[in-house]
This record gives sequence, C-alpha cells and structure tokens, in this order.
Amino acid sequence: MKINPYKSLLLILLFVFACSSDDNKNNSQSKSDVLISGSPWTFEFYELISIPGYIGEIDSKLKTQIESEVNSNNVNTKYIFDSNGTGKLIIPSQEDRNFDWELINENQLRIIFNQGITVVFDEFEINSNRFSVEIENLHEYGGNEPLIIFGRYYYN
Repeated sequence: MKINPYKSLLLILLFVFACSSDDNKNNSQSKSDVLISGSPWTFEFYELISIPGYIGEIDSKLKTQIESEVNSNNVNTKYIFDSNGTGKLIIPSQEDRNFDWELINENQLRIIFNQGITVVFDEFEINSNRFSVEIENLHEYGGNEPLIIFGRYYYN
C-alpha cells in the first residue's frame, strides 16, 4: 500500500492542533479565578498616564516626581480577593479596608468598600503574574496644589 506523505502530514498537523486546543481549554482560568489564586496582590509600581486639564505635554521631571511619590506611598500595599466575593485592602500604617468585589462581564472590576465607597475599574487587566487597574485620583505632590492624576497601578 502506498502512503501519501501529504495526507500523512495533514493528519499529523490536525491531531497536534486538536490536542493543543484541548490543552488550552483545560488550563484557562477565568479572571475571577486568577484574582483569587494570585492573592495577595502586592503593589509593584505606578505609571502616570495623564493629568486631566493639564495644558501641554507633562514634563519628565513632574512625571517622575508624581510617580515616585505614588510609588513610595504604596509600598507593601496589598489586595486580597477571596472566593466568597469579599476581600481586603492592606495599606501599611493604615487600618485595613474590607470590601465586596465582583467582575462585571469579565471586563470591569467593581469594589465596594465597607465605608460605602464604590470603585469601578473599567481598565482592568490580569494574568497569572500581574494585576493592574487604571484610575483617576487626587494627588498632593510636593506640597503643591492637589492635582487630578490618571494612571495605572500594577500589582504582582
């Protein structure tokens, strides 16, 4: 019997891709599962994206100063996400903040702190090694007038 090498190659490729596809389905986790299994998430660094209302390009000295202050203010800050939809924000030298959390359509992260504050992170990214969110907040830098800043917080 004569074996067609092209048909054999095609069958081997189909088998390999079919098996690797099954493996990917078994190993994938939902974002909720990754949030829970990766906890606690420890602050890594802050990246300034913009200063709403700031006219012109942000100079590198101001950007570096703001990022440095935000980074130093968040050293050892941790988020813990529990499987029952509760969690804890731990900021050294402050009282821990308990919260309820949920993912909305796997794209947004909503955190409702027990103090009544609700935060919805529209720009929420996660993988097995890193969790990050974009948020706009008020920042007092270097004793100057408070600025509204917009940036991304990274946790690992």
